[in-house]
This record gives sequence, structure tokens and C-alpha cells, in this order.
Amino acid sequence: MKRSIGIVLFLAALFSGCAMRSGGAAEALRGGLTPAARNQAEAYSQFLAGTILEQNGQFDAARKAYEKAFRLDPAAAEVALSLASVSLRTGKMDDAARYAEKAAELDPGKTQALVLLAGIATSKKNYDEAIALYRKVISVDPSLEDAYLYLGTLYASIKRYKESAEMFRALERVNPSSVMSPYYLGRIYLDQELYEKALAEFQRVIALRSEFEPAYTSTGFIYELMKRPAEAIKAYKKAAELNPHNIELRQRLAQIYVEQNALDEALGEFELLVSLDPENTDAYVKMGLIHVEKKRYVKGSQAFRTALRSQPKDLKVRHYLASTLIAMELYDDAIAEYGEILKINPGDPDAILQTAYAYSRQDRMATAAPFLEKA
Repeated sequence: MKRSIGIVLFLAALFSGCAMRSGGAAEALRGGLTPAARNQAEAYSQFLAGTILEQNGQFDAARKAYEKAFRLDPAAAEVALSLASVSLRTGKMDDAARYAEKAAELDPGKTQALVLLAGIATSKKNYDEAIALYRKVISVDPSLEDAYLYLGTLYASIKRYKESAEMFRALERVNPSSVMSPYYLGRIYLDQELYEKALAEFQRVIALRSEFEPAYTSTGFIYELMKRPAEAIKAYKKAAELNPHNIELRQRLAQIYVEQNALDEALGEFELLVSLDPENTDAYVKMGLIHVEKKRYVKGSQAFRTALRSQPKDLKVRHYLASTLIAMELYDDAIAEYGEILKINPGDPDAILQTAYAYSRQDRMATAAPFLEKA
């Protein structure tokens, strides 16, 4: 039964134009399989099994299936490439390089193998080798957009901005409608602090694809650097419309609003932020400070208490809470909070002084006296 399935799979590969070689097909069609054809049928069966296992995240099992396939058909470049890929997924970098080199040797036109080798070289900081490999990919297939993109970003990462820009412009010639070219040109201008040029490129991105959120985010960041907060807010708000679950965007918007003293707007962003990230202690603290600034002490104390649930030993937040309780004239609660602070830091001068103050507000001067002496 297993052999019958293997034969069916082999014939399916033959007629579907699969990358596995098809020697022995004539014998199969005549009703008999030569040893070579039988090996190929079993190799394809193992290759298909490995592909399914890899797709399901079972990388070790996939690797074993691919190894069996490659032993049966050592001239199959596609199997060598799959072995390279699964080796990379499991952190076996040297094996990945070896199999990718074998795939490129078996099929010199297999650009995927060259791209994988270039990526491995980049990860090892062998930049000249990676550059040569990407350029070889481009010479083999000048229409492969990823090669220009990868090489352009590699040049940018090592501060070779002129060559990086050349790659992205070449990418634009290959595909004039691609947003990647102007987007990455904008990024390299931003790296060089050429803000006006960067803005112009991001505007080109938006003209090509108005829903491309990273262009608005980058535009907002540039306006921040240029001290143009109103324009930064506008750009970030558009980015947030397109990507409402982006936590970093909400943080940036909230911070700009705080810097502009637009506290209600900042509070709205912090509320959205904690709805996305309920464990964001910093957001709760800032919400509490805004509420206190607006004399909304109950809400302020609630925000500080929420922050303390995840950071119970944060003395700064405990001080915020205790001082808010004093403002609310809840002196016993404030004294309890300062007591928690003094458990953590017995010599805290502010906690000692404020405890004395809270007792004095209750006309408990005898109890306040020892704290005043320590202060």
C-alpha cells in the first residue's frame, strides 16, 4: 500500500512539474519501476512528508524526512534547499549554509539558495560576502525585487548610504509602483538627519499607498525631531487610525500631548493604551498624575493603586498615592501608605516627614513627635 502511494505521488510530481527530477518516468508509465525511479518516488514521498511536517512546525521530524529524501535523490536541489531552510529554523547555521551551497551547486539558477546564503553571511557580519551574493542574485534574476531590498537595507545597516540609495532606486526601476523604494529611501535620509528629503520620500509613499501606516509613523517621528508637534500629532493620529492596536503609537501620541499640556487628550490616549496593554504600569502612573493635576483625586488614587498591583515596591508610585490621600484628607490611609514605604526604606526622609504631617493634621502631636525628631 505504501509503495502504491509512493508511485501515485511520483506520478503527481511528474505531471505537475514538481522541482524533483523525473528520471525513470518512462519505465513507470510502462508499468514497471527501475531502482532509480523507485528511489525517486520514495524521495518525493519523503519530501512531501517533510514539507507538511515543516508547515506544522515539526522541524526536527521534517529535517529527518528531508534527509531521507536527499539520500535517495542527492541531485535534487529543491530538497537541499528545504534542508537548508529547516536547518536555519532550528538554529543549525553551518548545516543551513552547507545545504544552501549544495542547492546552488546543483542548480546555479536557484536564487533562493543564494539569498539564504547571503542572509547567513549577513548574520555572521561577513558583509562583503553577503554583498557579493546579493549582486550575484541580481545578475541571475534582475527582476527579483527582494534582492534589491535586502542589499539596500544591508548597505544602510553598515552606513554605506550612497550604495543603499542606488539599490532602492534600482528597485523602483524594476517596480515603479512599489512603496518599498521610497519608504527605505526615506529611512536612510532619516538616518542621515536629512529630514526634508526623508519627508518628501514618505509623502511619495503615501501618494502610492495612502494606507501604508509606517510612512505616517515615520513622518510623525520626523516632525517630533523638527519640533513641529501639531504636525507630528496629525501624522501619528492617521497612523493610529490605520493601526489602532499599535501600542508604541499610543505612547508617542500621549507623550506629545503631555508635553503640549493637552492633558485631557493625553488621558484619552493613556486610557486607550491600557485597554491594549493592561499591564502598562507607566500608563497608569501618568493617568494618575493627570487626574491629580486636574484635582480628580479619587480617580488619581485608583490609577496609582492599579499601578502598584504589578509594582508593589515602587516607592515613587507609593509616594504619589500617599500624597494624593493627604490631598483627600484621608490621613489614616496616607499614614498606612507611608508605613509601607518605611518598611521598604526605613530612612526615607519624605515618608518620615509626611507621616508626621498627617498625624499633626489629626491633632496627634504626641504620635507625630518621634517622626519629627527623625526628620
